[in-house]
Amino acid sequence: MSFQRTLSIKKSLIRQMYEKADANCIDLSIGIPYLKTPDSVKRAAISAISKDKTFYTENRGMLEIRKLIAEKFNKNHKTKIGYDSVTVTTGSTEALFSAMFSIIMPGDSVLIPDPGYPAYESVAKMLGANIVYYKSSLSPNETEYESIKKVYGEKVKVIIINSPANPTGRIIPKEQIEKIADFLKEKGTFVISDEVYSDLIYCGEFISIADFLPMNRCVAISGVSKSYGMTGWRIGWSISSEKNAKELNKSHMYIVSCAPSISQYAAIEALKNKHCEHYALSAMSKNRETALAELEELKHIKLYPPEGAIFLFVDVSQLGKGEKVAFDLLEKEKVITVPGIGFGKRGENYIRISFGVEPDILREGLNRIKKYFSSI
Repeated sequence: MSFQRTLSIKKSLIRQMYEKADANCIDLSIGIPYLKTPDSVKRAAISAISKDKTFYTENRGMLEIRKLIAEKFNKNHKTKIGYDSVTVTTGSTEALFSAMFSIIMPGDSVLIPDPGYPAYESVAKMLGANIVYYKSSLSPNETEYESIKKVYGEKVKVIIINSPANPTGRIIPKEQIEKIADFLKEKGTFVISDEVYSDLIYCGEFISIADFLPMNRCVAISGVSKSYGMTGWRIGWSISSEKNAKELNKSHMYIVSCAPSISQYAAIEALKNKHCEHYALSAMSKNRETALAELEELKHIKLYPPEGAIFLFVDVSQLGKGEKVAFDLLEKEKVITVPGIGFGKRGENYIRISFGVEPDILREGLNRIKKYFSSI
């Protein structure tokens, strides 16, 4: 039978919830900051179009953008990587796929967080990997290191680490990152570090595992989507050693050829312009404060303030499974959230709420959620 790689892949619960909604719904499901692309970034794209800079670029990306990405990475990490370590991709999702495709062979074991971003599991399945789940922390008392150590086996080829995490917003503390790195130093395992939310930190400190492992053992992925109001421009990147980057570029080259040239010019402006650097952080920080103020005092739920990203992962176990509560909210209050089970078995008693929407929409959505919980 055809399509063997994809037959077992289900549509994510995020999309399923979205498709069940109608025009009267408040959408608090999607991980997209509401911010519009900065005007200077739009002008850079328009200028590229008007000057006919619309052709293919070098597969791994234009030199200027790779230099800027390397500078940004070195500024935020204890690294000294050069631009030849950078591959510019069509969004960070393509960076993730290209990295997993390049490294994983059928039968290899892949450690992924539970709960975690659904693409980790889906891509691993498509590649014929053996998926092993480690516990992603749901509270400050839980530690990734102990779980990784417990489930680690001889055939583990890749570990995916996501900090700040989707869906929980938790940041893995420095001491945990160091312990994980020390544990892996004598192993042959690659680490894919998903750092797409690393510019959206509200408390604590983001520490990358790339600061403690050699780059030939790490692939760090990120992009401009969340931090610069550029989700639709589809510019991401992967960073590894120069030798690894050559291999990553081979997969990238035959999947998409190159990232869109116009989008690369736009991203160059975003990365160069200091006014764009913290574009999303201030707005998302205010939304986070609003969401916490409205929900923290509610009965029947438990939540820990997210340290990063744009999500609240809310424990609704006093009322039942997260899937029931999410569908109740959709049916009774016209609010779209995401059942936590969509991110892994450990999320079955949770719902994910995105606070990435416009402030007025967020307040209306929170009011509807409060109405639902107050009526119980």
